[in-house]
Amino acid sequence: MSEFNKDIDTSDFDEFDFGFELVDGPQSETPETQVPTSVSVDTTEIDDRLETLEGKINNILNIVSLNDDFGDLKQALEDQGSDFRAVVDRIEQKEEELEKEYESKLEELEQLVLPLLVNLTKNPEKDYIRWPNRAESVQKHINKILEVTRGNGD
Repeated sequence: MSEFNKDIDTSDFDEFDFGFELVDGPQSETPETQVPTSVSVDTTEIDDRLETLEGKINNILNIVSLNDDFGDLKQALEDQGSDFRAVVDRIEQKEEELEKEYESKLEELEQLVLPLLVNLTKNPEKDYIRWPNRAESVQKHINKILEVTRGNGD
C-alpha cells in the first residue's frame, strides 16, 4: 500500500463492506471524488483589534491615574476594562471549543472516508471494479457522512 497510510491503522478497514470487488471485466465510468477540506477559524483580525482597544484603554487609565480628581471616571474605565477582558476570555474559550469540535468532526469524517479509499487501493493489479447495488451502498455511506457534517442524514 502507498505511503499515505503511514499514520493510519488500516487493520479495521476490512470490516467496511462497500459492496464492490476488483475484477478483470470492462471498465465503467467512475465519478470524481471530492476531497473534504479542513475548516479553521481565523481570529487574527479580532485579536489584533482587541489588543489595540486594550492598549487604548490602558493609555486612558494611565492618563486618568495622573489626576486623582477623576476617581469615578478611573473606576468606570477599570470596570469597562475588566468587562472587556471577560468578553475576550469568552471569545477565546469559544474558539477553543469550536476548534475541538471541528477536529472531532474531521476525525469522525476521516474514519468514514478512509476505509472506502483504502479498500479501493487493494489489488492494484486489477483494472476493473465490479460494484453491484452501489447506489444503495453509497447512499447509506453518504447519509453517515451527512450525520457527521450536518447532524442528520438529510
